[in-house]
Amino acid sequence: MVLAEPLAGLAIFVGSLSVAEVVVDTKSVFILSASVVVLLVMVYGESRSELGKWWFARAVASGNWRAAALWMEEARDRSTDGQVPRELLDEGLRTAAAAGRMDSVRQFLAEGASPKALGLNGMSALDASLMGRHLPVAQILVAGGTRITSSVETSLGPELLLTARLGSVDHLRLLIDAGMTVRLDEALVEAAANGRLEAAKLLLSVGANPHRADSRGRTAVTAAREEGHTELLEMLESPLGSESTP
Repeated sequence: MVLAEPLAGLAIFVGSLSVAEVVVDTKSVFILSASVVVLLVMVYGESRSELGKWWFARAVASGNWRAAALWMEEARDRSTDGQVPRELLDEGLRTAAAAGRMDSVRQFLAEGASPKALGLNGMSALDASLMGRHLPVAQILVAGGTRITSSVETSLGPELLLTARLGSVDHLRLLIDAGMTVRLDEALVEAAANGRLEAAKLLLSVGANPHRADSRGRTAVTAAREEGHTELLEMLESPLGSESTP
């Protein structure tokens, strides 16, 4: 198992070469030679562990579960308790989520990775999947009870507004289910201004206020009136809209 991680790394590298790279012999030979040197360093040098982690991340991001599993087996052999280190599993899950690798996400969850664990950048697997707009992955994590971290919630504000503007109800619902609580009133203004009736209904149902102004001084009511969205305006002025008024 000592050679498992470098061989896995070489397999990832070779598998990632494009046809164009293979045709250009000089370039391909140089890259492959450099990779062999790296592999020797991984086997004999002090940087073996860090380079191994790089290969692991590359394998996960590219969807090469077999190569990632080889590295995890190597890590299990080196551990004192005979288990794959939790931090490695958690990092693998975050990497898979950020890359939108649904099958790998399921595998890491089955291995015991925590979807709530934060990386060095302060992001969880759910945060990474939402920032990357990998909605099917995010749905898996939200269904398991994971919620976004407060620091990332602010970063996702523009995404919420865009989703409301486009009327993407499923995406909007996912963001709300994931724990978005900021900028709901602004999102309602965007939905109202663009005639997104279903999106507006959803935002009202979670407490968005149709009478609270955004940074431009428009409320959802005034936006709907100015843009001529009569049906939406009637809804905002109905008891449904009034229920959201403090």
